[in-house]
Amino acid sequence: MKKITVTVLFLLANAVAFGQTDSIFISGKVERISDARYISFGLSGIKIPIKDDGSFEYKDTIGSAIQTFIETDKSRVGNQILLQPGQYSLVCKEINVPYTDGSKWLLTLSRITHGPLNAKIYDGILQEINSGQWSGSSYNAAEKSKNLCRYIDSIIQQYPDNALLPSLINIAYYYIPVAETKKYISLLNDSQRKDEGIAGIERDFKRDDKIKKEKYFEDFSMKTIDGKDFTLSSLRNKKLILLDFGERGCPGCRGGHPELLKLYKKFADKGFEIVSVSIDTDKKDWQAVINEDKISEWINVSDLQGWNTKLVKDYYLRYVPNRFLLDGNRKVLKIYGSDLPSEKDIESFL
Repeated sequence: MKKITVTVLFLLANAVAFGQTDSIFISGKVERISDARYISFGLSGIKIPIKDDGSFEYKDTIGSAIQTFIETDKSRVGNQILLQPGQYSLVCKEINVPYTDGSKWLLTLSRITHGPLNAKIYDGILQEINSGQWSGSSYNAAEKSKNLCRYIDSIIQQYPDNALLPSLINIAYYYIPVAETKKYISLLNDSQRKDEGIAGIERDFKRDDKIKKEKYFEDFSMKTIDGKDFTLSSLRNKKLILLDFGERGCPGCRGGHPELLKLYKKFADKGFEIVSVSIDTDKKDWQAVINEDKISEWINVSDLQGWNTKLVKDYYLRYVPNRFLLDGNRKVLKIYGSDLPSEKDIESFL
């Protein structure tokens, strides 16, 4: 779970002055593959009935622009949407997407065909992210990167002072080259540069600079789940070490464990080790993850200091999961962030 949530459920504007509100009207149609009966927006509790033909309508008042999710009542995952006063026309679609454990999750996609300017701007970058899912085409990382850069370039040219620009950069950050991200940040005005997400990206740059300069990961010491002392350098006889930072309440951390278990079983006898670093603050939560996810086969350590863990601060970590691949001498070979190493990765480094 990200400590500083980059693109999910944060206010994009202050409430309208003196508590005044304005109306919002949403009409749309959803293409269903489930027996979904409602459309909802995030954790708001709002349920909008879906008619037999898939259409739905919603009218209310809203006092601030908010970023949330739109999803059917059968979806495991929703699509992001910026809600603000005005009229919206939406097209929605349910699709099945693969999850890390091999199962499929139901996802609700949405597209704004008519709406307020900022909502359309925000939706535009999401369409670049989700374009392959709408069409069912294969994922092309290089093409997606180019399209995202082209889109942000166009918004900067048309609306250089738009308050949404930091959010667009935050979203594109995970898909575009670092040089492009740095360029876009340099073009922001003073107010935009104060955005919390931008500050987080700059912390990532500090982490990368630290690793590039030092080359070797800090030789940290922590306690294992059974109270024994552990020091990273004690694994110098291993060929590869994956540091896996996570916590109990993080779906991405827990969801990655089945794949890591497969890698561990395949490569452990060839010199591959995993060290899971828990940032939980309660030992019961830490123990529950180990038991429930069956990860006791590898090393589990923590100081139970949560986000105040010295290692977390030293490496400017702002979200979990966060993963680093090291050799037996603690040299950093690859930074995965929230991604997982593949079998090809492990084989190539062993």
